[in-house]
Amino acid sequence: RAPITGWEVRYTVNGVSHAVTLSGSGTGFTIGGGLGAPASAALPHGAVVSAIDVRAVNSVGTAATSNAVSTTTLQVAPAVTTLATGTVTPTTVPLTWSLPSQDARAPITGWEVRYTVNGVAHATVMKLSAASGFIIGGSDGAPPSEPLPHGAVVSDIDVRAVNNVGTAGSSNVVSTSTLKVAPAVTTLALGSVTPTTVPLTWTAPAEDPRAPITGWEVRYAINGVPHAVVLTGSRSANFTIGAGSGLPASLPLPSGGGVTAIDVRAINSVGSALASNNLATSTLRVPPPILTLRAGVVSSSTVDISWVAPLQDPRAPITGYEVRYTVNGAAHTAFWTGSLLTTFTIGGGSGSPPSAALPRGAFVTNIIVRAVNGVGTGAVSNIVAATTLDVPAPITNVAVSSVSPSTVSLVWSAPAVDPRAPITGYELRYTVNGIPHPPVVTTSLVTSFTLGSGIGSPTSSPLALGSSVTAIDVRAVNSVGRAPISNVLSSSSLNVPPPVSNLALGTVTTTTIPLTWSSPPNDARAPLTGYEVRYTVNGVPHTAVVTGSASTGFTIGGGGGSPVSAPLSPGDVVTDIEVRGVNSVGTAPKSNEVSTTTLKVPPAVTTLGVGTVTATTVPLTWTAPAEDPRAPISGWEVRYTVNGVVHTAVVTGSAPTGFTIGGGAGSPFSGALPHGATVTDIDVRA
Repeated sequence: RAPITGWEVRYTVNGVSHAVTLSGSGTGFTIGGGLGAPASAALPHGAVVSAIDVRAVNSVGTAATSNAVSTTTLQVAPAVTTLATGTVTPTTVPLTWSLPSQDARAPITGWEVRYTVNGVAHATVMKLSAASGFIIGGSDGAPPSEPLPHGAVVSDIDVRAVNNVGTAGSSNVVSTSTLKVAPAVTTLALGSVTPTTVPLTWTAPAEDPRAPITGWEVRYAINGVPHAVVLTGSRSANFTIGAGSGLPASLPLPSGGGVTAIDVRAINSVGSALASNNLATSTLRVPPPILTLRAGVVSSSTVDISWVAPLQDPRAPITGYEVRYTVNGAAHTAFWTGSLLTTFTIGGGSGSPPSAALPRGAFVTNIIVRAVNGVGTGAVSNIVAATTLDVPAPITNVAVSSVSPSTVSLVWSAPAVDPRAPITGYELRYTVNGIPHPPVVTTSLVTSFTLGSGIGSPTSSPLALGSSVTAIDVRAVNSVGRAPISNVLSSSSLNVPPPVSNLALGTVTTTTIPLTWSSPPNDARAPLTGYEVRYTVNGVPHTAVVTGSASTGFTIGGGGGSPVSAPLSPGDVVTDIEVRGVNSVGTAPKSNEVSTTTLKVPPAVTTLGVGTVTATTVPLTWTAPAEDPRAPISGWEVRYTVNGVVHTAVVTGSAPTGFTIGGGAGSPFSGALPHGATVTDIDVRA
């Protein structure tokens, strides 16, 4: 009868009372949802909504109050109050804080980190993480927090909690800076330089106690070659380049080395600082090299040299000069002049030790002079060379031009002539058959001479046939003396050929005796033209036969040679056979001798006898005569007459010394004899 037509909702927001009327019978309402009359305005975050009650309204009026309820709206998390920085690095700033209290209905879901880097604002949100820590520059967050630059000023750092309501207010604000290398040294200075070291000093720059200086890096270039030395664990603001310290060790500098691009850089845990002020210097050095050394007047025992003094460092003035040289390949001890004079006589007896007189014709080479100061001895000068006056150079091309049976002719080329001591003649030395000949001196500049010609002083005596002339040398002579030995030759005067060797017999026949032999050494200057063959036949010497050929064979009795070697007779005794080589000089001595005889028929059988005769046969026996093994008996010839008819039977083979006439053997066949046949004129021949 009086149905409910609406509702009256009453509540207090943060102590302020509100009442909203709703039409209709619905049983729900959202405070702050914008409905009702007047409209229920949106509630502030975290508002305390209390004394909430609902009253039904009908045509009669408003009901009594309902049960009362209270609550609060959700809000952002409280502000962080404990933000602090951790251990800063060159590229990161760690942050830590304590979690603030939070409403379980709206828990913290992340953080918003805000900061400024070198005046540029950054904001990084850590989503989906309730962790209470963050590293600025650690690449975490969205967008990622990029690594910070060294020495960056990171200010206005605050952290705000984020929940489903929104972002909390700013935390306490902190500021810091990232670590960086130490400042550059600006006070680098040089100490007292030595020949091998360069001392350095400097004032240490201000440093960050979080990254204190732990050492130094010293950089420099030696003659354009870069070097770097690290001094670890040292805070001393000094270092000596070249003193052997550092890592790697700074080795001693070269004397006079240019040391440039010197700078020092502080080292801390971040790295090496920027370069300091830059220095350059050079170590003390020996004097510069002399470039004007020259050789002057030369004698047979001295060489004068002179030079212009080089520029010098007034800190280490020249105190004298060192002279070095080589005499005939032997290096000499350095000579200290002990003088500022720019001249010196090598071999003149001055210096320390004294420069001894040079030998005649000495090759004085590799002459150098070095200036000396308190640092040491300078670099070598230009190199000069000289020679003292000398005998002529040795002749190197003495040669034999021709020979004869009594002379040996020589030719040569004159050696290089020193116009200060020209050649006045030549001296020739030689040995004949092992006996030295007195040296022969010519007063002629002609470059030829004939040994054995009877000229010269003393005269060169004629040579004997085939003389061995050895140890031949020719020496030029000048006013200084006689030259060293020339190339040494050996020769000989022409001679007949040496004896033939290995004369031997070939296969002898009844009329010929073949000979063979070995050719003697042949002198190409008088070559063999043939051979002379001599022999005796049956005790009678045969006229010498000249072969007219260099062939090493000849047949006595073969019809060759001049005069012709006529055929021999069987059984000739040929003895005293010898062969001699023939050349343009004459006939050689005889060879070894051989002897032999020509072949002949066997001797006659003298022991022929008749055996036991039968009706048809006559047996014969005999003893074989002595035989020549070169022509052994090869058979027998049996001759006989039967009843006045002559028969011949040849028996071959040398062993049998018997035959049966009529026995059917022999060739032709010896047929059976007739009974009572008269067999006469029986003889046997080998």
